[in-house]
Amino acid sequence: MRKRFSPCRPAGLVMLLLLWSSLASAVLGAPSSRLDPRLLDELSHSPGGRGSFLVFLEEQADLGNASTLKGKTARAAYVYQSLRGTAERSQASLRAELDARGVPYHPYFIVNALQVSGDLALAERIAGRPEVQRVVADPTFSGLDDPPAGPAAPAALNGVEWNVARVHAPQVWSLGYTGQGIVVASCDTGVDWDHPALVQHYRGSAGNHDYDWYDVWDEYDVPTDPSGHGTHTVGTMVGDDGGGNRIGVAPGAQWIACKVSSAGGLWQASKYIACWEWFLAPTRVDGSAPDPSKAPHVINNSWTCPASEGCDPDTLREATQALYAAGIAVIKSAGNAGYSGCGSITNPAQYPESLAVGAFDSGDAIAGFSSRGPVIVDGNTLIKPNVAAPGVSVRSSLPGTGYGSMLGTSMAAPHVSGLIALLWSAQPLLIGDLEATFHLLESSAEPKVDLQCLPNGPAGRPNNVWGWGIVDALAAVNAAVDSVGVLSGTIAVSGTAEPIGGATVAAYHSGHRFPATSGPGGTYSLTLWPGPYTVTASARGYHPGDVESATIATASVTLLDAFLQPAPLAVVTPTLLGATLEGDTSFTISLSLRNEGHAPLSFTNTEDLAVAWLEASPLTGTLDVGQQGAISVTLATAGLAAGRYTATLQVRSNDPLAPMVPVAVRLRLWRAIYLPLLFRHART
Repeated sequence: MRKRFSPCRPAGLVMLLLLWSSLASAVLGAPSSRLDPRLLDELSHSPGGRGSFLVFLEEQADLGNASTLKGKTARAAYVYQSLRGTAERSQASLRAELDARGVPYHPYFIVNALQVSGDLALAERIAGRPEVQRVVADPTFSGLDDPPAGPAAPAALNGVEWNVARVHAPQVWSLGYTGQGIVVASCDTGVDWDHPALVQHYRGSAGNHDYDWYDVWDEYDVPTDPSGHGTHTVGTMVGDDGGGNRIGVAPGAQWIACKVSSAGGLWQASKYIACWEWFLAPTRVDGSAPDPSKAPHVINNSWTCPASEGCDPDTLREATQALYAAGIAVIKSAGNAGYSGCGSITNPAQYPESLAVGAFDSGDAIAGFSSRGPVIVDGNTLIKPNVAAPGVSVRSSLPGTGYGSMLGTSMAAPHVSGLIALLWSAQPLLIGDLEATFHLLESSAEPKVDLQCLPNGPAGRPNNVWGWGIVDALAAVNAAVDSVGVLSGTIAVSGTAEPIGGATVAAYHSGHRFPATSGPGGTYSLTLWPGPYTVTASARGYHPGDVESATIATASVTLLDAFLQPAPLAVVTPTLLGATLEGDTSFTISLSLRNEGHAPLSFTNTEDLAVAWLEASPLTGTLDVGQQGAISVTLATAGLAAGRYTATLQVRSNDPLAPMVPVAVRLRLWRAIYLPLLFRHART
């Protein structure tokens, strides 16, 4: 009779299995702890149990050196290259597995993450990989959180809307600052690009929208706004039709846009990431050829990403930090959840790297819907919003050729985006310096105190209702212009005082370099923050000037002249010589040597002594200012075996900036090979 096995297991085996399960979880990184519980719910309600989710990796790019770089383009390029390099390296293994399995995915670099489409089993497998930090849901969400349309806007005065006048933008225009040279970006529902109040301010054109328009939903090839929300906010930033509709704070600025919502009103966390990534390095309309030099200065964000959209408190944090490191200002509406009371600031306005904007009406009363602080970030309690701007009965552009009023903190945020454009056009030193810019906006704001939400700052500034108060464009610009000093002087020839045009003057302070170029009269001018500087001067054909010291004081001019000694300047062409020769022969090539400096040039030629096949003539010589000479270089192949040869000819001179110019010499030698001809005699 065959015995039946009992379903029971020996106690020792059970303990062994439990131990193995525990060890396996530890080895795999406890994947369940890395899975967002909302993802489990999302996939359980998705067709076929499949859906979209975001995979965040542990490794983050080190962007600490970005703040030491001077200039918008250099900072954006550094951040872009650092982020992309980190993402491509750390994602390589995971991408390879997904490719092998045929899993659809989209990689990002502004956050080290991938959007993946799959089921729960795939999500759990990915969560178990050692390089993965967490896996979160990426559902779509329908609708905006703006309140219903409110009362009509008060009548405009001389074509200037009440809200534009309230932040004192026209007074800044009268000083000559309208936002010229600054690019603001719209991350919104799209833009009706050829609206009369917007078309002249668009960076793109009718025939070319490359680098100026991106639709993350791939619905429209040209800037389009199926909602109207984005057209309205862009109008508040830059709008002016030249015919009486002065609706924008910075009409001299240009705009670009990324459509973050679908034509049907769908929103998604991964789309916000995609838009911000595009802003860091805009591309052509087809998504090719990213170029960080075309990044905007300011990004306006009149939306929120709640938990229902898949955004946890950290989903967009890394992207916000990356944009901050690149010197790109992220302006965010505080949210329209104010009726919920304190602590209602909406994501991602809570981050210290973004500027959150509350809303008030034409009577200077805070809007009931305007979200209140405080917020908690990294365990720290922060007061938010940062500032407040008009957000009730704001008249601006609508798709087509019309205008209309809207309300919400969505309408307040673009005032601050436009104000930064005014500020940076008035004081270019501030461009990319977000710490100083945010401080100026806050400290120059018109004080408004409301203590209903604790904690608050000293004497109620800042507070969790108004922040620092109502933004004031004129006060901010005046503070920026008055808080700097000027370094100026003349660059001239030592002994003659003849002015030197085109000289480079560089002032150094705290690791930053501030350059200027002298004009035809030798004069230069640098606007600098107060403090001590070291200053250098240099020019082609002159010895570098002595390193000088200068102390810049607020609202004053510091004079510093520099005198440069004439010097020779050696120009050797070409710096690469090459020849292909056959057999025993010689071949001569001529080098050109010109003295483009302002003093006689003495030169010598030194070829590698171990190179018997290379000879130069003359070995020494002198050239007067502007004189050109020739150096003959002879390649002799007698006794050389067939093959490739390289050597370096060194042209040395008394040029102080380039005392040695290397000339690479390459020789390829062929030799004929003769083989005996063999005959075979046939028998007859």
